[in-house]
Amino acid sequence: MRLQMNDVAESKLRLLKAAPYEIAGRGTFNGKIHAFRDAEKTFCGQTVEFCPGKVFSGTAQDVTCRICTRSMASQERYDEQREEWKQRAAQDEQRRELEHQRWWDVYSRTSNRRNGKRNAPLC
Repeated sequence: MRLQMNDVAESKLRLLKAAPYEIAGRGTFNGKIHAFRDAEKTFCGQTVEFCPGKVFSGTAQDVTCRICTRSMASQERYDEQREEWKQRAAQDEQRRELEHQRWWDVYSRTSNRRNGKRNAPLC
């Protein structure tokens, strides 16, 4: 089953609301909302240790970090392609096995006829 973007948007994710920050001469800005990829890192590579803020539960639509959203979309595309590659590899393996079996059958029949050999042990 492929994971659609709607499924990701509706599923609960662990999110990090970064603390507000200040840039000298430009003012104070609200921190972005990041999505966690695993237990410690977000999709953009931030950790709670180096990006202080509040951890909460939400959806993909709540994420405001552009890198996290792009990374999540890229991960989804990769998962879809990987599934397609697995299916294609399985089909190719079946096709190769069938071609090998056909070749072996033809080879066995033609070499036995030409040489007058029987299917007997070599001893």
